[in-house]
Amino acid sequence: MKTLSLACTVALLTALTAGCDASLSSDADSAIAPAAAAGAGGPTASGSGHLTINNEYRTFSFHAREAANGTVSGSFNLQARQTGNHLKGNVTCVTVLPNNRAIMAGFITEADESTFRVGGNFAFMVEDNGSGNGAPPDQLTLVNQFSIQPGFPTDQSLVDFLCASNGSAILPLRPIEGGNITVRS
Repeated sequence: MKTLSLACTVALLTALTAGCDASLSSDADSAIAPAAAAGAGGPTASGSGHLTINNEYRTFSFHAREAANGTVSGSFNLQARQTGNHLKGNVTCVTVLPNNRAIMAGFITEADESTFRVGGNFAFMVEDNGSGNGAPPDQLTLVNQFSIQPGFPTDQSLVDFLCASNGSAILPLRPIEGGNITVRS
């Protein structure tokens, strides 16, 4: 995992030109890590960072935690810095996969980009590749919105299905240019 020493943490990418409000800070990461280390609850995933897609600088931040009673809480924020587009959502499921990967899914709560619908389902996947100078960069996918297609359910059933998948329906992973992603089972 690469780390940034910037005060403002940065961007989960979107399928088009949407982005994130990097209002989640490393406080979100530090709030999740102690619970995971203490064995309280289930899987956690958190991170923040930045990358460039189609010559556009994007920042992201996210966190997701499964409590001991099985409920999941979390959120994500994306921002495409050149356009100012924002995308935000509540994470309602998180699944840890082999190879330090996690799938998160939930519902979009704010969208400046017309491609994404508020209330629609989303999913994305991340990969934690360790830390230190020799570690490869952490990775994440673009945010996928599935319920914009006619006939797709818009309730928790699709979100749960996406979290139970192996990630095959989710776009390919992309290396982040700076930041840190942490996945714990």
